[in-house]
Amino acid sequence: MKNLKKNNRGFTIIEVLIVLAIAGLIMLVVFLAVPALQRNARNTSKRADVSKALGAVGELTANNNGKVPVTTDVSTPAVTTSPLAVAANLSSSTTFAAVIPLKAAGITAATAPTSSEVMIATGVVCNNSATHTIAVAPTAANFASEVTDGSTRGVVALFTVEAAGGKQVTQCQGS
Repeated sequence: MKNLKKNNRGFTIIEVLIVLAIAGLIMLVVFLAVPALQRNARNTSKRADVSKALGAVGELTANNNGKVPVTTDVSTPAVTTSPLAVAANLSSSTTFAAVIPLKAAGITAATAPTSSEVMIATGVVCNNSATHTIAVAPTAANFASEVTDGSTRGVVALFTVEAAGGKQVTQCQGS
């Protein structure tokens, strides 16, 4: 009778393979979800910076007898020590491209903001019917489709947010 008793120690190969397959599926889900979560966090931070920038423009305009702080030379980006940048208190990942008094057609002559920049434009309003352009590197023409002519007091922020695959989506947010 003693010889017939089996010794049942350890795991079978099937049990080990099942555990490894489940662990692999969990790791796959985590590796697919983490980049999307990081992208969403960066986009949320960018939108918060845009809101702060528009608030700073409104505050500086109110404190400056209705005059918008302007950087007309679009070839030289507004430095981070400008009154607008200081008032907006942007995160380190966002900078101003320029504050430009333009009509919608003039935006095509401007330099398109990079993925980390926010361009403030005056004299225009966001075009609600615009389709957001998805591109690897958006051009100024992409942003021109986002706006229409408005009052001289109209202030909008033109910027990009990240989409899947490293693409950029053009956005317009008005004050």
